[in-house]
Amino acid sequence: MNKPTFEIAASIGSVLLLILMCAIFESAGMMALGSVISLLAFTLLISAAGWKLANFGE
Repeated sequence: MNKPTFEIAASIGSVLLLILMCAIFESAGMMALGSVISLLAFTLLISAAGWKLANFGE
């Protein structure tokens, strides 16, 4: 997978994960805690993708 493809896939995947987690937590009635967990997971995923992009091809 080349760098631009990975960047697009990581971006789309992380946003979809955020939306999915928010929907799951909202349906479970845990929106306050779910928002924190969803944002934390999103931040960690984007950080890992950014780290991978910085070291891409090494």
